[in-house]
Amino acid sequence: MMQVDVDGAKIAYDVNGSGTPVVFLHGYPLSRAMWDAQRDALITRARVIRIDFRGMGSSTTAPGPYLMESLAADVSCVLDAIGIERVSIAGHSMGGYVAMAFARMFTERVERLALVCSRLDADSQSRITERNRMADQLEAGEITAVNIAGMFANADVHRQPDVAARALKMVQGNDLRGLAQMQRGLALRVDSSDIAAELDLPVLIIGGQLDHMVPSTITQEMAQAFPQARLDWCEASGHLAPMEEPNRVSALLADWLGLK
Repeated sequence: MMQVDVDGAKIAYDVNGSGTPVVFLHGYPLSRAMWDAQRDALITRARVIRIDFRGMGSSTTAPGPYLMESLAADVSCVLDAIGIERVSIAGHSMGGYVAMAFARMFTERVERLALVCSRLDADSQSRITERNRMADQLEAGEITAVNIAGMFANADVHRQPDVAARALKMVQGNDLRGLAQMQRGLALRVDSSDIAAELDLPVLIIGGQLDHMVPSTITQEMAQAFPQARLDWCEASGHLAPMEEPNRVSALLADWLGLK
């Protein structure tokens, strides 16, 4: 693991393999470890860079809120530290929001884009209120404000107990203050539909057919927003497709990267 200092936080990341550079951005409330299977599947053909967002995983906590634009700037600083100018980016859920912010701010650095169980629209007012309520609970030390059960397909928590245990371990490894500031930043994110229409590059959209957090209609609409988007489904997955169907997601990403 390596770290780079950015605006009061130490951003942790790792780099494995060689070849086509690809950055993996994790979802909330997890860490870069959610991409373990994809790293292992791709490192013989790609240079895999995984980043822990500030306040999560092995990165340190700094004052917030953590805006998606601030997290995108952290990604840019990591790439500068590694010495990579242009890269493909795959983001899961919140990682997809950051990937879109990165594409808006650093368009010239994006080779390809993959959005997994993510969306383009901003939060509704009721969702913003809920996020800020959860942030208050997290700042009060209430880890029960984080619920991963709804991220899985029906009964998957019991059908894949090892996956559920891994997800829970990631949650428990995070700083509750960091999770709170992430919720506050998520509540402030902007709609990315406008930039999607301007991104004339290969885009892969992966949806979980059983995702209760991002309905299939939202995923389909997102795919239509890009000039060059391909939509694929993980039919047995909920919101955590990279962990629920790791081989399927790895194969789709390899194809997206043009790896043989």
